[in-house]
Amino acid sequence: MVDVTRHNFDAIFPQFENDLKKCSYVSLDCEFSHLPTDDFENSFFDDGEDRYLKIINHLHSTVVLQVGLTLFTFVRDLKRYNASLYRFYIVPRPFGPIQMSLLFKSSNVQFLCRNKFDFNKCFYDGISFLNETQESLIRKMMTDGSLITWLDSSLDYKDVENATTHASAIEAWVANSSFGETYEIPVETDDISYRYYVHQEIRRRFEKTWTFNNEDNTKIIVKHVNKDDRRMFELNEEDPANTENLIESLRGFTKLFKLLTRSKKPLVGHNLLFDLLIMYNQFYQQLPSNYTTFKNKVHEMFPHIYDTKLMAFEIQKLLNKVLLYDTSLGNLYQYFQDNGGVIYEPYIAPGVNNGKDELQRLHDAGWDSYFTGYCFIKLGYYLMSLQNSYGSMTIITFKECLNSLSFLANKISLARAKIPYVNLSGNDPVSTRPPVLHVRWKSGKPIERSEIAKLFNKYGLIHKKEYSDNSILLATSNYGCYKDILRDFKQHKDLKVERYSLLRHHFGCKMAMCLGVLLPIGWTLWYSSKPWKF
Repeated sequence: MVDVTRHNFDAIFPQFENDLKKCSYVSLDCEFSHLPTDDFENSFFDDGEDRYLKIINHLHSTVVLQVGLTLFTFVRDLKRYNASLYRFYIVPRPFGPIQMSLLFKSSNVQFLCRNKFDFNKCFYDGISFLNETQESLIRKMMTDGSLITWLDSSLDYKDVENATTHASAIEAWVANSSFGETYEIPVETDDISYRYYVHQEIRRRFEKTWTFNNEDNTKIIVKHVNKDDRRMFELNEEDPANTENLIESLRGFTKLFKLLTRSKKPLVGHNLLFDLLIMYNQFYQQLPSNYTTFKNKVHEMFPHIYDTKLMAFEIQKLLNKVLLYDTSLGNLYQYFQDNGGVIYEPYIAPGVNNGKDELQRLHDAGWDSYFTGYCFIKLGYYLMSLQNSYGSMTIITFKECLNSLSFLANKISLARAKIPYVNLSGNDPVSTRPPVLHVRWKSGKPIERSEIAKLFNKYGLIHKKEYSDNSILLATSNYGCYKDILRDFKQHKDLKVERYSLLRHHFGCKMAMCLGVLLPIGWTLWYSSKPWKF
């Protein structure tokens, strides 16, 4: 496992880029400050658009804190996949107007602690990020000159005090120095905001100076220059305080995210919807309000996405063979570790210094990304072996495996919803869930959810949706439950339970039908009663 923080990110980036070019596919996992599902209820009434809108309305304070990426490379001669594991620690760092809110609930903190999340490494050493929306704002403020004002008001008072002290010392130094002489300012912090502020303030206040960083970024060098030299330095593209270099220093993990989108490598995740939504929002752009726009954008960035949660379900259904009832990532990985069944190929191994000696654990983004990629290729080989009766000596290439899984491409599992998955590359599927039930008291009295709950809870998982003051809709988890309710309430003396019909139960539709009947009758009566002259 390669742990990546802001201290080694630039050094590791070329290695990651090289591994990405050679790899066959990439698996992904994220750990978050909290999940937006804590703030709303998943419902069998939700289609893809309903669920999308629910999530984005509760996403403002959710932040990715850890990203795991494992790059799997097929080695044909050895009939195996080598895996390179990376674990990135991410933190939202403030810069001028860029201030992100983080929400931690005690249950989320407890979960992260229980799974040995390294908070110190995250908050002290985490990598910054800057999405395109934030970048546009900073560029605009640099152009209109308002960025320095923002920084001045947002810097720590100690940083402002240090900057003022340095300015006073430079003022005395400039008065007594000659062209070409330099003055060194120790940098007391590695905060990008402070460093940029000091560069800009010195250049603004002292026309005969220019500033540079020293080689290890521990000092700012102030040089006494003439007008011609200053003009030349202002045009220098290597200037650490110019727009492009500042933006580049702030992008951080966003650079790697964009590298992933450019690679177009197959991307694999487990129950991937939240990861895609939150990463899109955090590292790319603010999420669009339109669901179809989101799907098109994600498909454009990642043309080949696979969700192992959905894969496990669909492959079992296709083969009419039960591997696991619980297809959580831990269970799925354990199955292929312990009970590979008919298929033990291919062999999958972490590369050198990529986790052989580190204890594997769930709910760590690095290891979860490895488990996900492991299960992906095992599921593919499992499907091909049973469909085609391949022998153990047959070499199945990655391309062949991917072709066999093409019917599952770009389909993201949707838990407890009207539809089983979101289709990123086309129309979402038609619901296969039981019809919705319409429930009302025969007396017409108002519906109380607590009363309905007492009557129907024994039938298992049922989601309820208020329809009117005296009626409610029920969505059942399976057809057995649906049929049992209709049977048991068919002759109920107080409650009317029937299959929901838009024409029968929707007030607007009933009114339209009545008008559709009454208007022609009225017109006919009027027409027939009108006296006619011949």
